[in-house]
Amino acid sequence: NALALKGTPAEQRVQPKPSGGQPKKKESAAEKAQKLMLTWLTSYPEIFGEVSRYIGPDDFTRPLYHQVAELLYEQYRQGEPNPARLLNRFTDSEEQTEVAAVFNATIPLDSEQEREQALLDVICRMKEDSIAHRTENLAPTDMQGLMNLMQAKKELEELKAGKLHLHISFC
Repeated sequence: NALALKGTPAEQRVQPKPSGGQPKKKESAAEKAQKLMLTWLTSYPEIFGEVSRYIGPDDFTRPLYHQVAELLYEQYRQGEPNPARLLNRFTDSEEQTEVAAVFNATIPLDSEQEREQALLDVICRMKEDSIAHRTENLAPTDMQGLMNLMQAKKELEELKAGKLHLHISFC
């Protein structure tokens, strides 16, 4: 009995490592904002006109999201946004999965006011990230690019200060 109570050392078990290629990296706040914006643009086509005044395809700094945004904005210009058709433009199954996830991002918001505030926050976040990205990649001799960045910063400040208002309703 004394030996039984003393116990024997447990054998060490080695847990197998999951085999799934690369581990998923955590999404940055910028990527979440871009993903959410693409979801909203496809889920609520009526906001496109107002959002496109502030956000364009170049404001999507992640290459895949930029490509999706260019295709989506082109569809809007042609008057027929269609996320399913857009998804078919990607042949790689990994890209298709990621693009499909882009169109299904969610954020739990209960009221119309919360949705409008969240949209404004996402627009401001995307503009800040876009301006920072363009500043990093600006050629030192590009004066027109510098002026465009200064104008974008001014618009962002006005948007944040409440001087510009979004007239958007999520139906």
